[in-house]
Amino acid sequence: MHHASQLAATIELKIEDLYDDVDLRTKRATPAAGSNPATSQIHSRRRAQNRASQRAFRNRKEKHVKEVEARLQELEGKYRDLSESYESLQTEYVVAKQELEKLTAEERSQSQSKSPTPSFVLPDTGFHGGTGDDLSNILFEDEAFSFETATQ
Repeated sequence: MHHASQLAATIELKIEDLYDDVDLRTKRATPAAGSNPATSQIHSRRRAQNRASQRAFRNRKEKHVKEVEARLQELEGKYRDLSESYESLQTEYVVAKQELEKLTAEERSQSQSKSPTPSFVLPDTGFHGGTGDDLSNILFEDEAFSFETATQ
């Protein structure tokens, strides 16, 4: 544990030393003929650090691009599957709707040509002075009096 804290302190000192003696922003691009070897060492370390940072950035960027491309392919596949499913369901819907319309039309035509057979009891009128009991139990069907049924 003590070794790790010493290492951290050493690293902090080395980084601080980079900026104590030399301000890199105001330094000339090419060192003077009799320049300090410590300064060139600082520049070389800084360039190495920049290269490493750039490499790490490029690697992270490449990894991210690959992840995004993989996600895109996955979503495109799901989109294709959903589109195919939608088209299939659309076709099924059209067929079912046509079948429903056909059955509804058939039902309508059957109900118009053959209306329900209402059965009813004639009311007791007391015809011919009787009680009407003999006629009250006779059931009449509407079809017997329909002209459409007779002509067919």
